[in-house]
Amino acid sequence: IKDKTGLDVPVRSWLHQLPKGTIILEVPERNLVFRAPDLLWFSLPEGGKIIVHDVVYEVQTSHRPGREHRTLSGLFFMTPDKDGALALVQAVGAEKLLRSIVPSEIYPNAPDAALQAQAITARSDLLAKIGKRHLNEPFLICNEVHCQSHRGESRHTKRTDRAVAATHGQVLFHGDNLVPALYHASCGGHTEANERVWPGSIPHPALRGVEDNPRNRPIPDGTPTDADVRRFLKAESKSYCSIPNAGRKAYRWTVKRTAADLKKKFDPRGKLGRIKSIRVLDRN
Repeated sequence: IKDKTGLDVPVRSWLHQLPKGTIILEVPERNLVFRAPDLLWFSLPEGGKIIVHDVVYEVQTSHRPGREHRTLSGLFFMTPDKDGALALVQAVGAEKLLRSIVPSEIYPNAPDAALQAQAITARSDLLAKIGKRHLNEPFLICNEVHCQSHRGESRHTKRTDRAVAATHGQVLFHGDNLVPALYHASCGGHTEANERVWPGSIPHPALRGVEDNPRNRPIPDGTPTDADVRRFLKAESKSYCSIPNAGRKAYRWTVKRTAADLKKKFDPRGKLGRIKSIRVLDRN
């Protein structure tokens, strides 16, 4: 479809039969070999740790793949994943998992209130995603940014552990429904309605666009005009996203593109003529 139209089309897949295979666990120094058809469970003793080497993950600042060793504990199973490769899955409770997620998603030296807000948000997002992702996989959620970053127990800190404990079991609701509490590294000054970020999604009353400052006002419906944008960019009141050092580069930025770049992007099949001018039809 992309070759014919130049458009990216999402492909959905369903697993009709679980992959099969014999799982073999060897302990050479003890001359032990364990074999299990399709699934092998094992648990570590209290205080025991395993190190998973060379875990590939997305570096959020560059969106490039990185590798690191990760320390884990508790109960695990190994089984073939949807592609027939070996999957190591950690069976872990939400509160223990959050001790790894929170310091992976926010700087541990952030203010205590920010760490607690992150813990509540991450807990809500975690529970809202269960049963809605990775339905073809032998696990409920992944350890990547796609679900939430979980970079192992070596990232635990006393301050983030306290934030998780202080908010134990607290989640966000809108009416009787759990809020899918999506969060971000930088927002540029205001957030956005969920259906504009993910076209086709159902508008969620708790995921509306608001200014990212103490006023927290909702953004008027409709597309901002050029004057609205200039007024917004020149506003004296800075947003919370502009405060952290790590987020300042993402808060305001400029990109320059040549006419040839735009021609290649907007007209991949070469069916249009020369681009003469550009005007904004919609903003988000």
